[in-house]
Amino acid sequence: PIPPSAPAVWSPSPSRRPGLDAASVHVWRIALAVPDAEQAERAAVLAPDERERAARFHFERDRRRWTAARGAVRAVLAGYAGVPAASLAFRVGPHGKPALDGPAARAGLEFNVSHSGDLALCAVTHARAVGVDVEAIRPDFATGEVARRFFAPAEVAALEALPSGERVEAFFACWTRKEAYLKGRGTGI
Repeated sequence: PIPPSAPAVWSPSPSRRPGLDAASVHVWRIALAVPDAEQAERAAVLAPDERERAARFHFERDRRRWTAARGAVRAVLAGYAGVPAASLAFRVGPHGKPALDGPAARAGLEFNVSHSGDLALCAVTHARAVGVDVEAIRPDFATGEVARRFFAPAEVAALEALPSGERVEAFFACWTRKEAYLKGRGTGI
């Protein structure tokens, strides 16, 4: 888990990005609570179906977060693919994992996105699967019951062996690793 005090940054035009070779994984931290001007900039690159999806969110806060994340992810991927962000097309795998489609897919980029609260992460690789997860630490979710349902018996035993004051953080460390792995495989919990 990323500490709440860690800054979230995003640059809409990352022109000096290090190369993405076969051994690299780039993880972008994306702030989702942004000023109106930046929000409008991110929304401007969305496709019509993305705008329609955003409009279906019941709460304005959720609509803004989703739009900010999607627009930023488009900008990041466009920088690697060398195309305008608005030109990107996406497809979705059988379990919801997004992928580039159309001409930009020839760049061989793989990516994954996760968001929680006002923070999103976007992991990008070249020609290999990747998954990423970020979660707000919620003690009410980090229960033994949830662990027993989703964790392996050895993971549950390790969690239960910890002092109670360390369990919530350990729960989310395990949860995010597991979720990122499954998202990278394109399956999900």
